[in-house]
Amino acid sequence: MESKGLSFGKCRGQGYDGARTMSGIYSGVQKRILAIQPKAVYVHCAAHNLNLVINDAVCKVQETASFFTTLEDLYVFFGHSIRRWDLLKSFTSESEVKLKRLNPTRWAGRLASVMSEASFHRRDESIVSDHPTECQQRTNVNRQRA
Repeated sequence: MESKGLSFGKCRGQGYDGARTMSGIYSGVQKRILAIQPKAVYVHCAAHNLNLVINDAVCKVQETASFFTTLEDLYVFFGHSIRRWDLLKSFTSESEVKLKRLNPTRWAGRLASVMSEASFHRRDESIVSDHPTECQQRTNVNRQRA
């Protein structure tokens, strides 16, 4: 940071998520900065804490948990087969179909997954219902793994 002209002289705090690389008390970034500037107290990132609380709360609602499980199942079902991906593209009439894997800890990542699925779902709601056997088999396999 000093090579970029940033001094630790006025640093009074640092905040990261709970990853040991960043927050580790023996060799994490927070420990290394604290060795340079003792006034740079480490605080677990409040935004990260809030994100974890939101994820936990949302997963307690059965309908929401089921929705996100189905969204992930769609990603796995179509994303792991070129043939199915081509089928999905043929239903949506788009050359660029985007499905995104759910991020288990980032709420913004879940929003990106929802928005990506919603963009093609509005155009053709029959994608999954036209192939219930394949889709149901894949969903059952994924639920058994969980």
